[in-house]
Amino acid sequence: MFKKTIASILLAVMLFSAISFQAFALEFPDLPSSHWANSYVMTLVNEGTVNGNENGMFEPNKMVTRAEFVKMIGKGPQTRTEPFADVPESHWGYEYIMTSGLDGDANNNFYPSVPMSRGDTVELLWKRAGMPTGIIVPSVITNQADAASINKDAIAWIYAYGVMIGSDGLDLRLSDPISRAEVSALIIKARSINPQSAQINFADTVSPEILEKIFNSVAYFKDIQYSPDATITNGDLATAALKFASNEVTLTYSAIRRLSPSFSGKNAANTAIMTRYCLGDDKNNADFDAAPATNADAVAMLMFALSSNPLTHLSASGETPTYTDIDESNAPSAPNYTALGYQNGIQLYAGGTIKPDKAATLKEIAAILLQINDLYGLQVVTTNEQNAGGDFIQYLAKLESDAGKYPQNAVFFTNVLKDVPSELYTVPFTEMSALDGSVGTSPKKMYSIANDYSVLFASALKSYADAVETKTGVKLKFTHLPSLVANNGFAFVTRVKCEVSNADGKNVMYKDAFPGVLTAENETILYDGMTFYTDFLVDTSLVVAPGNIAAFSNPVYKVQ
Repeated sequence: MFKKTIASILLAVMLFSAISFQAFALEFPDLPSSHWANSYVMTLVNEGTVNGNENGMFEPNKMVTRAEFVKMIGKGPQTRTEPFADVPESHWGYEYIMTSGLDGDANNNFYPSVPMSRGDTVELLWKRAGMPTGIIVPSVITNQADAASINKDAIAWIYAYGVMIGSDGLDLRLSDPISRAEVSALIIKARSINPQSAQINFADTVSPEILEKIFNSVAYFKDIQYSPDATITNGDLATAALKFASNEVTLTYSAIRRLSPSFSGKNAANTAIMTRYCLGDDKNNADFDAAPATNADAVAMLMFALSSNPLTHLSASGETPTYTDIDESNAPSAPNYTALGYQNGIQLYAGGTIKPDKAATLKEIAAILLQINDLYGLQVVTTNEQNAGGDFIQYLAKLESDAGKYPQNAVFFTNVLKDVPSELYTVPFTEMSALDGSVGTSPKKMYSIANDYSVLFASALKSYADAVETKTGVKLKFTHLPSLVANNGFAFVTRVKCEVSNADGKNVMYKDAFPGVLTAENETILYDGMTFYTDFLVDTSLVVAPGNIAAFSNPVYKVQ
């Protein structure tokens, strides 16, 4: 009898083990073992915080709600004392919500059924990890926290350890909802982080496609063919940096005084300027001019250009802090423009390092340019408005850093701007049947003229706006975009942004501001805040007289 009992117990244990093993090995029909998130999900399943729906499906692509997320991450160490207004004790996730550590809104609502955002996910994972601080990542990453109202330390932590880097290594999409599969992966990955965990290198993480597009979009490097592992000489980089400092594709030295070099070479004068004001006179020689630029000198030259650009308000630095792998042996002389890069969040490698003595590759140059673009922008644009001194108001616009937003015909443009509707790059220019130069001259071929003579274009646009204001009282602010200028064979075609003001109550129609133009917009009443893009024909002499400038037959793109 005793032996039979023992045998029965052993058989029961074996059956239980088999059942347990089968439960562990069970796959959701929509989450096979080959799915990228399978191991993360199954870990949470066996911990009891994740399960499938009533049909036995996991639904990996379904957006997770706030209540579902806090159950998936598990109970927190502290219980909230004040209940949420919209979470009764009868709610299935009440205990998880009350211990989650997530805050409600000003009215004490938790919104349990609202999709969880990627940003809120990061914030809570960071809190559960003990809220680590002092982690160094580029400002182009941490600045994303501002729009999502997320702690920058949380963003630095999640990015530095590669837990969340976005699909392109740049855009974390913090305001977007997040799927059940993504959340499962983040929870498990975040748990494994410790102070000894390896951090990622920004220069190696950003999408190679983005880096190539940014580099090729900066006209100051137009004579250098992009190859990620290629290097650039100090002379070539000095030339490009001075063009950026002057906002000129063709350097005229009108903004920066030309110096007489002590050696010969195509870039000698520019190397002389750069060494005198940025890198130190000891480098003013032919050997340095021809040598590959190092990462430290690349940051220094580009930050010198940024601080010298009249459209920025950046002051040179004289002291530290600076990159963690720069010491007295490789520290530049004051003013320390390399340190200025560090202080503005320009980063290349993990832990605040830059590999200062390493020859800078074009990939690393592109990574620096990408970050400068986020700080200030890389393309000068000019309006027809003037400041108190009579100068046309200009500002730096940002290049598009989302490779997916580049139109298929982007090759015909020097650059694509971030805040310009993509349609403007696909709609043919007026009186041009193509953008590739088969009729007239393409925007890319016209860029140097359009950029270097932007003030003359602005003057032409001002003349038109002044005439409209005199006639109607309505003010038109035009913004000249150098990368959106073509030549149709007899006139420049500039695609401009138009913003209307001082129009309310005047009952001025579109046809009153743009007479003689046949368009469906003709009977539209202009109103304050109305914004659209349109083409203007500008005489190639850039002199405006009646008949020399006319709007495109229809607004190219109207901003709603």
